[in-house]
Amino acid sequence: MNADGGLTGQVLEFPDKWWGFEAANRKHHPAACTGYQHGGFKAVMVKGTDIRSARYHYAEVIIEPDPSNGLKKTTSFAINPKVFSGNRVGVLDQMGTLRQSDLERLQVALQRQFGIEDGD
Repeated sequence: MNADGGLTGQVLEFPDKWWGFEAANRKHHPAACTGYQHGGFKAVMVKGTDIRSARYHYAEVIIEPDPSNGLKKTTSFAINPKVFSGNRVGVLDQMGTLRQSDLERLQVALQRQFGIEDGD
């Protein structure tokens, strides 16, 4: 792992049960790591979903698929962060990596919504 745990900017296949729900027709949603908390080895994650399925009551950031991020369709990422163990997150399958501009859009949205700084 690099200095930030190797997680910041990764798009991962994130188990639905870790978000607190299960669906009969799928086992995971894409999730993006927006920061890594060094002291506690914690990853700040935001859940993505198909834009047609998004039913958020809070902010969202839309990210288009590209060869680097591994997304298969336009994805809405909820600005509703959850913190998970970096060690646990680090073993999940990686779909791809966000472009720097997309990562920054997510981080700015988090800052605007919650005052969360990079790595806080």
